[in-house]
Amino acid sequence: AGAAPRRRVLVVGAGPGGLQTAIAAAARGHEVTVVERETVAGGQVRWAASVPNRAELGDVVRNQLTECADLGVVIEYGVTADADCVSARRPDVVVVATGSRPVRPWWAPPADTPAGSRVVDVLEVLRGDAEPTGDVLVVDQLGFHQATSVAELLADRGCRVEIVTPSMVVGQDLGVTLDQETWWIRAAAKGIVSSTDRIVNAVNPDGEVHLMHHPTGATETRRPDWVVTVLPYAPADELYHELRRRADEEGIEVHRVGDAVAPRRIHAAVVDGDRIGAGL
Repeated sequence: AGAAPRRRVLVVGAGPGGLQTAIAAAARGHEVTVVERETVAGGQVRWAASVPNRAELGDVVRNQLTECADLGVVIEYGVTADADCVSARRPDVVVVATGSRPVRPWWAPPADTPAGSRVVDVLEVLRGDAEPTGDVLVVDQLGFHQATSVAELLADRGCRVEIVTPSMVVGQDLGVTLDQETWWIRAAAKGIVSSTDRIVNAVNPDGEVHLMHHPTGATETRRPDWVVTVLPYAPADELYHELRRRADEEGIEVHRVGDAVAPRRIHAAVVDGDRIGAGL
C-alpha cells in the first residue's frame, strides 16, 4: 500500500496518551503539533512519579519526549486550547488527550466549609495544593498505587495515616506490579494502618467521619485532621464534544484518547494513542 497523504495533526495534551498519538502519527509521515497547557509534559504521570518508590514512571514520558524529538514533533507549552483556538489553527485532524479530573465524593461537605476544605483529592496533595498534617484518613476506591503512595508520602512527612478501603485488602492490585509484599513491609515500618471492608457514609460539619463495615453493617467513626480521597475520576472531555459539534462544518476529523475517553491506567492511554495515531 502507498504512504498515507501527509496531514496536519494537532494533539491537545502532552500526557502519555497524547505523546504516543504524536509519535505514531509522525511515524506515518504526518506533520504533528502537540499543545500542552502546563509548562512541562507528562500530565498526571509526572505527579505520580514524584512519590516514594514510583520514580520509574517518569521514564515513560522521558522516552516519549525523546522519540517525539527524533520524529520532528513540535510541542508547544503553556497553551490552553479551547475550540476556537483549535479551529484557528485549521488542522486536518485533532486528537483530544485532555485527561481526566477528580470528582468530589457525595459524602464530602462543601469545599468552602471548614470540614469540607480538609477533604482533598490525592492529586491536590501531590501537586502541593493541599498539605495535610496530623491524623490523615486516606479513602481508597481504586486499589492501586495512588493510595499507598500518598500514604507513604504523608507518613514520611510525619502524619499518622490510616487507609480505608471497601476491598478485602489495601492495594489489592499491587500484586500486578509485584509491589504488594514490599508495600506491606514499608507500611508496617511507617505505622500506616489499613482498615478494609469499610465505606464512608458521611463527614459531619465538625469533621467526624462515619464509616460502615459493609460485610456486617457495623458503624464506626474517625476524627481525622484531613481526609484524602482516591476515587474514580471523570473524563475531561468538554473540548472533544465541542469539536465534534463543529467537525462537519469545519471539515476537521476529531478523535480522543486516554483518560479523555475513560479514566484508566497508563498502558491504556498509550495503547489508545498508538492505535489512533497509526490509523491516521
